[in-house]
Amino acid sequence: MEHTLSVHMEADVLPGPVLVKAKGSLTAETCPSLFDILDPALALAGCPSVTVDLLEVAHLETGGVQRLERYVSHYQAETALPAISIIEPQNTLRVEYLREGAK
Repeated sequence: MEHTLSVHMEADVLPGPVLVKAKGSLTAETCPSLFDILDPALALAGCPSVTVDLLEVAHLETGGVQRLERYVSHYQAETALPAISIIEPQNTLRVEYLREGAK
């Protein structure tokens, strides 16, 4: 099954908060398409915050969320602004695949 992720960025007035919405499947393989939108959003001068909205993600793999969390941690370790928050669906089953022979 091929996974795809659609990413959309919204901003009312710049510099202002930015909302990045994702739809589809968030996997370790689809995360780069999210980063392609986050990179320029985080570079906006004076932007106070960026929110990543995952509420419309239909397929959420643990590897994708972990990769996003590492990206955010790495970014925030280097700079304080803009602040980044992630909105994740409640009661969503994260799919985790174990490689053969992994424990």
